[in-house]
Amino acid sequence: MMHGPGSAEEEERLKQIKLEDLAYVHKIPLKKLADEFEYMFAFDWSSNPLSMGAFGLFGPSQFREFYRHVTRPAARGQMYFVGETFSTTHRWVAGALNSAERGVLQLLQHHRLATHNKGHEEDYIEKFLQKWKPDLEVPKEAIFKQLVASLVIQHDEFDKHQ
Repeated sequence: MMHGPGSAEEEERLKQIKLEDLAYVHKIPLKKLADEFEYMFAFDWSSNPLSMGAFGLFGPSQFREFYRHVTRPAARGQMYFVGETFSTTHRWVAGALNSAERGVLQLLQHHRLATHNKGHEEDYIEKFLQKWKPDLEVPKEAIFKQLVASLVIQHDEFDKHQ
């Protein structure tokens, strides 16, 4: 729609589209939003050479192919990738939050494996799930399977080089 500063007509159209979207999503009358509107600053992130876009963008079939790999813990369970790019809801703040919740669950699952039979009886996973009620995007059992697969794959890979 806009690349750089737009014309007055383009900015007005963009404003109208955004207000309509907000009204629809939040079930707020459009007139109320329009009356409360003060100012906007439109910016085309994909045309900015310093950002090259505002979010992770995948080509055809890339997301389906890479998602299971980029959401798998790395460095023997010591590194977790989170953020909107690593979410099924990429491009949205909700995706960043969902992936952060997934990362916390992965960390807690790894902690449980690492401390199993070492006197740590407190169930941090259940506390986390009950308190935060996270939207994990996938079943928690699948996240655990990913953790185990990741640890096995990395163990095999590291053992080759020792």
